[in-house]
Amino acid sequence: MDSIAKINRIADLKYTTRGRKAMGALAVTSSIGLVFNDRLTGDGLFDKESQRSREKQSNWKKRSIKGLDGKWYSYESLGPLADWIALTVNISDNFDMLGESYTEKFFSKAAFVLGAAVTDRTGLSTMKPLLELLSGNENAMMRFGAGFINGLGPLATQRGEWGKVFSEGLMEVNEDLISVIANRNRFTTAFDTTNRAPYVYSPVTGKKANGYGILQRVWNAYSPIKIHSEQSPEEKFLHDFEFDINTTFRSKNGVRLTADERSELFKLMGEQGIFRDSIREIMKDAGDHESIARLRQLRRSGIGSDEVSIKKWDAIHIRLSEARMAAEKIAYNSMEEEMSLEIEARLIQKQLREQASEQGEYLDIDESLNIRN
Repeated sequence: MDSIAKINRIADLKYTTRGRKAMGALAVTSSIGLVFNDRLTGDGLFDKESQRSREKQSNWKKRSIKGLDGKWYSYESLGPLADWIALTVNISDNFDMLGESYTEKFFSKAAFVLGAAVTDRTGLSTMKPLLELLSGNENAMMRFGAGFINGLGPLATQRGEWGKVFSEGLMEVNEDLISVIANRNRFTTAFDTTNRAPYVYSPVTGKKANGYGILQRVWNAYSPIKIHSEQSPEEKFLHDFEFDINTTFRSKNGVRLTADERSELFKLMGEQGIFRDSIREIMKDAGDHESIARLRQLRRSGIGSDEVSIKKWDAIHIRLSEARMAAEKIAYNSMEEEMSLEIEARLIQKQLREQASEQGEYLDIDESLNIRN
């Protein structure tokens, strides 16, 4: 190769590198712009409880982009590119925890990765269930066991798709093996004439989370591009401030609630509208004081969450917690009498066992205790 050819080759490599770098930077900038305009979602927040609440209690969907018609479309079918897009959104979503320095570093790395290559995710995806099992996560172990047992039966994959089509929404699930297996075969709820399935309801709107019509359920079950509704303004406000409502109605005075009880309470809380009205009032005050704008300005100026915590900002979390507790109390008082008495019976059982334990004894109480007798 002569000197002129070498110079031309070096120039080609230089321009190629610049082009890759520009492509990565442009893609990162475009992703950030969509995130700031609430048009792009990734995998969610690092805080597991806040993220679980976001997924369970509203129509938030991971790895989706908002179209011009206001609906959300899944981009997960893009494969490795979907992983990269989700990475940039995850960095943006968690900038409050990462801080300015790490956020900038991760964005630069994301731009470099896209400009250099697209990696295969197959090997990493297979490691997730193994790592969850080795971490001692009991729920992960139970899900793994339920999946294994469910897979022993015929048409396991098809039964899962039937559940997406015939079930009207997500289900509240008790933390036991039988309940998890039943949830994997929730298409059977279509044959429940009493319509008493413990669906997940939003405590803000009272609507079934992810509950769509039959045609949209069929589309989302079989189409690689899934369509979902938008969150309500109140739900969006809760998630902007990372307010966790997933722990709501998990237990009462130390007694775990069943899936049916949680479903009923969430439905009552949403339909009564007390929590929603309180959120609207807090939203108005936050807007009048430009609360979100001031917090974002601090973040842009390099003030991290260790200096200004989002959970203490303008006492919004405190007010939301007080509103939630007030709405919970009213929902408990509005429950069906039979369901309320069952909870009361378990509370009495717990108290009696604690009293016996203080005296060094074990009290064997019949689980069918009925306080009405």
